[in-house]
Amino acid sequence: MTQDTRSPIITDEQRIEICARIADGDTVRQIAADDWMPSARTIYKALANDDAFAQQYARAREAQLARWEDDILEIADDGSPEDTQRAKLRVDARKWLMAKRAPKKYGDRVTSEISGPEGKPIEVNTTTDLDRAKALAALVARTRAQASGE
Repeated sequence: MTQDTRSPIITDEQRIEICARIADGDTVRQIAADDWMPSARTIYKALANDDAFAQQYARAREAQLARWEDDILEIADDGSPEDTQRAKLRVDARKWLMAKRAPKKYGDRVTSEISGPEGKPIEVNTTTDLDRAKALAALVARTRAQASGE
């Protein structure tokens, strides 16, 4: 195992480059592979400890999602003889990551139909697993509060 001799300090120039490359679709691992860039560990520590950098990084991640939207269209519209399975994998990987990173915008929407009064359908729309988890947590909290007499 080799010792990383790079500086544990990230310069302003490196912060700008990291965010620009994230927005362009690079991964932290790809960025850290460049000798003049900080290690992945240093980048993640800076994100945890530097709110301004974390906010810039979050905006870069949002821009990355827009980039992936463009990538999906380009892959789908590409007329080259690329292997269809590989193209599908490339699209699916981007879609999966987009759904995980921005579930409200890109996640699967789950709807259920429930019959209400007079048999009329009532549509219930739960957007994401996170929304369902929050709703369940709120229900549990209300039930506990009622049980304890609060």
